[in-house]
Amino acid sequence: MSQFQEGYLYPWRSEIGNRNGEDAFIEVLYQHLTPTTVALDVGCADGRLTVDVATRCARVVGYDRVERFIETARKRAMEASLTNCDFVVGDANPRYETVTNSLVPAADNTFDLVFSRRGPLNYIHDVGRVVKSGGWIVQLNPAYTPPPTWADQLPSKLFVTNMRAERFGILESVAERLAAANLTIHSHWFFDVPERFFEPRELYAYLVWNFLDNPPYSFDELRKPIERIFRDHTTSGAVEIRHRRFLWKCLVNR
Repeated sequence: MSQFQEGYLYPWRSEIGNRNGEDAFIEVLYQHLTPTTVALDVGCADGRLTVDVATRCARVVGYDRVERFIETARKRAMEASLTNCDFVVGDANPRYETVTNSLVPAADNTFDLVFSRRGPLNYIHDVGRVVKSGGWIVQLNPAYTPPPTWADQLPSKLFVTNMRAERFGILESVAERLAAANLTIHSHWFFDVPERFFEPRELYAYLVWNFLDNPPYSFDELRKPIERIFRDHTTSGAVEIRHRRFLWKCLVNR
């Protein structure tokens, strides 16, 4: 994805309903920011949110495993003339054997706040090390959503689901990871919101986005079933896809 876009800028036009979890995440995040807060953005992508947070706290560090994202983030911070915003390439996924790749790229007891908007969960095993006692973790995650009712009119590979999320649920997955790190969820919220598509080509772009530059079907191959979906399933001029999101926070006490 990083080879084709700066950060997470999606190549289609659509509308997202109100109270979609994003606004609630920002609201909760801002509640935990003060002029003295030192924060960490996990999976910061192109640093758009990180730079905004930097204007509201003492210092913020963002990390992402994709080097081009970090290059873009550094450029964004420089253009904003920010000196309290740092970016590093890193990945805390414990499947990697080397110490540098299996730990959050930060020193012990560094942060008052760790946050992530739609980022990974793979840092949780090590997050307690880098958060100060009394610090917070705030994260927004996608949650499993059943395919739309019209999904059977399109090839099944366009609706790949996270089988673990479907079986266990995002709440259980987060709680399990936190428990392994001797942490617990303090509070959480679920959101269910529609994304509305007004043109067949926009829906097509959404459906094949995960395949990047190698979509399994061209628009012409899917034109007829997509146009049929628009004919039979349009509400107020648009076809909807539901999205569920999970917002949670954790208080770190040692």
